[in-house]
Amino acid sequence: MTGLPYCLAADIGGTKTLLRLAVPGAADAPAYEVTVATAHYPGLAALVADFLRDRPHPAAACFAVAAPVTGRRLNLTNLAFAIDADEVQERLGIAHVSLINDFIAVAHGIAALGGGDLRSLQEGAQQPDGARVVLGAGTGLGMACILPAEGGERVLPSEGGHADFAPADEEQVALWRFLAARYGHVSWERVVSGAGLGAIYRFLGGQ
Repeated sequence: MTGLPYCLAADIGGTKTLLRLAVPGAADAPAYEVTVATAHYPGLAALVADFLRDRPHPAAACFAVAAPVTGRRLNLTNLAFAIDADEVQERLGIAHVSLINDFIAVAHGIAALGGGDLRSLQEGAQQPDGARVVLGAGTGLGMACILPAEGGERVLPSEGGHADFAPADEEQVALWRFLAARYGHVSWERVVSGAGLGAIYRFLGGQ
């Protein structure tokens, strides 16, 4: 078992982290999956070390993180959680360690979806060569863009969740004022996210 080329993939979010250790393309090889609370660990190296205890050692790892990826060291946007790819590589002896924005990973993954995975929110004419956007509300509001390109597609990261919330009627204006009094800048992430649901509940009179 230890001679197989295991790879580790993980989705590192502000609330939870999903990890999967498997041999790519080998359906008969054992796979290991867990979901843990990200905040239970000070950083990525400690989390991965705990996960790999008594499990096969991976030859490579890729971590999809809920933050802009501009280098090999960063912190999550919505949690004080340190990510250092070189520390993971050196401390745990993983030969290849990569970081990728979490919604870049989502955008690359939608090609694997089938018709049964899709639901239409509003019918319209498909544009096979048009631009597409992936959005996901969780601890924050993630986004990535998929653009047509020569020989395939180009995926671009986006921090669009931090764009200004634009109220469209009087009730939404009142919500904007409610949030602005508490946070100053009101982004879409303040409304469309797990925390946003709580904020809307309080705005409507909940405690």
